[in-house]
Amino acid sequence: MLVNEDKLPNLPLEPLELTLEKYYNSLAPILSHHELSRTQKAIQDTLKFQGPQVHSALKQKNAKFRNHMTQWWADKTYLNVRDSIAVYSNFYGGINYDRPFPGARDYCEAAGLFVYGALKYKHLVDWEMLQPRKLSMIQYKKMFGISRIPGQKIDTLKTCQNPLNIAVLRNNQIFLVPAYDSEGNLFSPATYTQMFRKVVDHTHSKDPYPLAMMTYDARPHWAEFRSRMQSISPQNAQNLDLVDSSVFSVSLSDKSFEDVSELSYDIYMGEATDKWIDKSLHVVFYQDCKGGFQSEHSSAEGIVFKEMIEYANNLAAEGIERGEASEFSIQKLSFEYDEALKAAMKKAEQRVLDECSNQQVKVARLPFGNDFCKGTKIMTADSFVQLSYQLAWYNNFGEVPPTYETAITRAFYDGRTDNVRVCSKETLAMCKLLNSNTDNEQKLEVIKKASDVHTNMTKMVMRGKGIDRPLWAHMCQAEEMGIELPIFKDPAWEKSRRFILSTSNFGNFDTFFGYGAMYPEGIASCYTIQNEASIHGISNFKKEGKLNSSQWAESIDSASKQLANVIHSAHRLPSFS
Repeated sequence: MLVNEDKLPNLPLEPLELTLEKYYNSLAPILSHHELSRTQKAIQDTLKFQGPQVHSALKQKNAKFRNHMTQWWADKTYLNVRDSIAVYSNFYGGINYDRPFPGARDYCEAAGLFVYGALKYKHLVDWEMLQPRKLSMIQYKKMFGISRIPGQKIDTLKTCQNPLNIAVLRNNQIFLVPAYDSEGNLFSPATYTQMFRKVVDHTHSKDPYPLAMMTYDARPHWAEFRSRMQSISPQNAQNLDLVDSSVFSVSLSDKSFEDVSELSYDIYMGEATDKWIDKSLHVVFYQDCKGGFQSEHSSAEGIVFKEMIEYANNLAAEGIERGEASEFSIQKLSFEYDEALKAAMKKAEQRVLDECSNQQVKVARLPFGNDFCKGTKIMTADSFVQLSYQLAWYNNFGEVPPTYETAITRAFYDGRTDNVRVCSKETLAMCKLLNSNTDNEQKLEVIKKASDVHTNMTKMVMRGKGIDRPLWAHMCQAEEMGIELPIFKDPAWEKSRRFILSTSNFGNFDTFFGYGAMYPEGIASCYTIQNEASIHGISNFKKEGKLNSSQWAESIDSASKQLANVIHSAHRLPSFS
């Protein structure tokens, strides 16, 4: 699996003047002439004075570590998040769109079949048996047995090299079930199913203290609570360590959902009492055999978890031999709470409920996919979605928003992601012209131009020649050296990075993914693109959002049809209503 890892090139580091030129060009659609002049002066001063010194130090770091981002990435991007990681760090998704887990007859069996598939996949990862690619695959080693430990100022990651148990949560109670038998082999799916049934049999009533809820709280609160738990009881400390050291965690919910948006909300938030979201992977299964997951983001990107879920799904769909149930034992974890902890948990409950109630989600399946875009021969499906997003925002507010689109940089050593700045002069021109009386031939030309710019930008970023990560790395290096570069004191830097629209393409998969919006007034919109449709997992803050998730889904539906009608008109095809 890792045979190509050491052969991968170092993450590129372009000349600073080239990165700043691309940065300046990206600002045109969101800044005034006066603001652009001020930014130009900041760029000149950066290049004239200490910018080259910082760049030189960064080049030395890149030569030494092969990826100048690695040292800072997890700490500064994820582990220093002090608010709820459910909103500001983790990502979530459905195991299937709106269907039960393949072949499952109840939620214990769904969990049993999934766990069997996930552990088989872990075996492939452990023994490095996944098909090697010319991409960094080290993230696959960071999917299991990892927990995020809360700290007052920054969190840490705790890795168990040989995790042996699975933490199972139900009705505010936590159990450990064995992942392997006494010889280190997988149990049969029937045995895992029986383990979950035994947990259900022992949890008919709720424990009054929902400890898992604390993982949803702000990190300093959770850190203080956890520290006191450990100090008052050695058993507490040991039990917390057992949860941290589990392969992953699973919860079993008695709820059922017909509406996929309601399902999505419960996976993301729900009552926040039965999901241990500090784990690198937490899975939840519902009474109707539907399932979802949350992942702690600092270790790995969503794409590696997507592939694991596909593997487990396909294995189950092909028909797993359930086998016979064998002997096993489960362990209930008991925790001790003093009056101070009980009072702290009560206060945390209100904070967490407020956080949960401020989140809104919508899952929408829209009618354009890969087949439509291939048929038009004008743009990729990803560009079609992104241009629809730009047009949808413009149609509501008369402007194009600073937009984040995740691009993978795994072609390089220890590569993670960078950002495609979708908002451009060309997308703004397209949005203006599509809302004018101009004929469709001219409209088609601006669509093509905006699409070409987006496609080229995406390719450039995936080649390690983006804007945001290189400049962010210069900012981190400058801070380390005690230097303030003019470009980062210019207001345009923060304004251009206030990504009101945060997006990510999870590829071709029949389910939804999501994460929290980056800013209170913003929207997060994740999507998968199938042959005949696209699925959009949308979230927003209720209190300060400019649009709610349902409005955004309607807006992109309308905008995508607006784009499609121009394209169809140019090909003399019927329009979409």
